Amino acid sequence: MSDQQIARLEAKKVFFGHQSVGANIIQGVRDLIVEDPRLKLKMVASAGPQSVSGPAFVDSPIGENGKPQSKNEAFAEILAKGIGTHGGIAMYKYCYVDIDSSTDIRQMFERYRLRAR
Repeated sequence: MSDQQIARLEAKKVFFGHQSVGANIIQGVRDLIVEDPRLKLKMVASAGPQSVSGPAFVDSPIGENGKPQSKNEAFAEILAKGIGTHGGIAMYKYCYVDIDSSTDIRQMFERYRLRAR
């Protein structure tokens, strides 16, 4: 990453909603911070990104594995409360256990689109 990219990232609040595998992603971010002393991200675990002051990387478990609609709804509820004055990026991820051979992918995507707005 360039110094400019790091500066832009450090000026934002990022919210990441996840479940089990998301913890591995968070650990990867922490590992990057250790490897690159230029990265000074404030890491916070909180389901209320609006209550975290200043720029930060905020993460929280959302929904329930195996129930992707619960993740859609939890993410929408968190966003409805606001991300705060230093907002910028909000995302969440499904888990591999949220999708199986019986999953209607089109319906899942439509529900995602409706809740993530």
